[in-house]
Amino acid sequence: MSTSQIARPAEPPTPGRSNAPLFPDHVRTTASRWTERLALPFLVLLQVLLSLRLSNTAFEDEALYVQAGRDLLEHWRTGAYVVELGSYFSGAPAAYPVLAGLLDEVGGLELVRAFSLACIVVTMLCVRAITAQLFDRTTGDLAGFAFAVTGPVVLVSTLATFDALCLMLLAVALWLGLTRTSVTSSLLAGLALAGAAVVKYTGAAFIPVVLGVALLAARRQTGTKALLRMGIAALVTVTTLIVLYVLWGERVHEGIFFTTTGREALDAAPLSLLLDYVVKDIGLLVVLALLGGVFVTQSLRSTLFLLGLFAGGSGLVLSQMYLGEAVSFEKHMAYSALFLAPLAGRALAALAKPTEQVILLVMLMGALMVSGVTRSHAMYEWPNMERVLAEVEAQDLRPGQYFSTQSLTLGYYTKPDHPQVQWSGHYDLAAADLEAVEKAVNERTYEMIIVSADSSGNSRIGAQMEAMREAALDSPHYELIADPFPVEGWLDEDWYIFQLDR
Repeated sequence: MSTSQIARPAEPPTPGRSNAPLFPDHVRTTASRWTERLALPFLVLLQVLLSLRLSNTAFEDEALYVQAGRDLLEHWRTGAYVVELGSYFSGAPAAYPVLAGLLDEVGGLELVRAFSLACIVVTMLCVRAITAQLFDRTTGDLAGFAFAVTGPVVLVSTLATFDALCLMLLAVALWLGLTRTSVTSSLLAGLALAGAAVVKYTGAAFIPVVLGVALLAARRQTGTKALLRMGIAALVTVTTLIVLYVLWGERVHEGIFFTTTGREALDAAPLSLLLDYVVKDIGLLVVLALLGGVFVTQSLRSTLFLLGLFAGGSGLVLSQMYLGEAVSFEKHMAYSALFLAPLAGRALAALAKPTEQVILLVMLMGALMVSGVTRSHAMYEWPNMERVLAEVEAQDLRPGQYFSTQSLTLGYYTKPDHPQVQWSGHYDLAAADLEAVEKAVNERTYEMIIVSADSSGNSRIGAQMEAMREAALDSPHYELIADPFPVEGWLDEDWYIFQLDR
């Protein structure tokens, strides 16, 4: 069965509706020609502008991975000690972190974030090309738009984390499987899928989805040839992962279990909260994808194809909802957008015909845009550390242990100039009770303590941070180096910066 049989259902005329065009032929022809020319640069520019409008200091995840890359590079160059990272990383430590560390050395955090943006632009172009192959160019452009403006996608494009690279590798593999026919493309698709799983272990969950969707919608191929190509891609993927696991297995096995296969929520979030995120972040995209599915389903094969896309769009989100895991929940919905955008594009394209319905199309596109802009802005509002950094660097930073609820971010910015400063954070106290936290303060363990109300979502850690703040306020050994100041204007929380008095 050809792709067109999956993607292009017949559209019977609607009784009582005039078929006369709203605009003259020459106007529609000119508009169509310019739309085709401008669609691609418009989508790329839109993706870039949506990302660059957001600005903040390093997020904790960004600081963790970039700093890990710095440390590994230094270890390889000089033999400097580096802690074992594979036991708790969500991807192979020698993969994305090293790449991020290299980019950081060249152009700082801005260049690492620019790399993420480039990955998302490529992903959007793959979504556009895949959808155009399945349906038509207009549908491809609309799918690219739906993907580009989705809030979690915009968020991932701004973060120096492995998600953008993982998304791009999955999209490239899907593009190769759907739009190419050669054996070479199958080999490359297999390598891309293996790369996605190495960069982020969760990427492995999408391997069967990508292979299955590509098999069901293979371009201009018989079932036997399509099956052979996807078999080659699967073999390359599995072989590559086995070889890498043999090389890295002992160092990453615990990390794979801790972050992926055996993951447990530190403090389970209520289902209502996670559902609220879904509705706000990708609710309209899901509705459009469901509507697009109605236009796609015609046969058993097309139904299986549709189910494959929905499996890719919902699997990761549903698993986190089952676990009650709110960590990274919103950015993981960018993976949902990768698989749902083609169907949303199909629904939007249906609204463009007849011409009288274009106003509805414009309204829906506007709603997608407003949702993406507002939600990405809300997700980007983690504590800005500029003032904290200014207060810290104004002090004489003595060698020793320093504590902060944003230890990774502060460590990222201060380590180059103050390598003698060792930062620890609230997760280092995960097993400590409140008495142990108070004892650490009373025994003057830290040269500096920087705390606010905890935002990790873990009630236990929140109680620990409150106990540490109260102990420091009561201690004769610590003094505030600045009056408490707001974490953010929209939060009823203050930063407290204590320094050990010697």
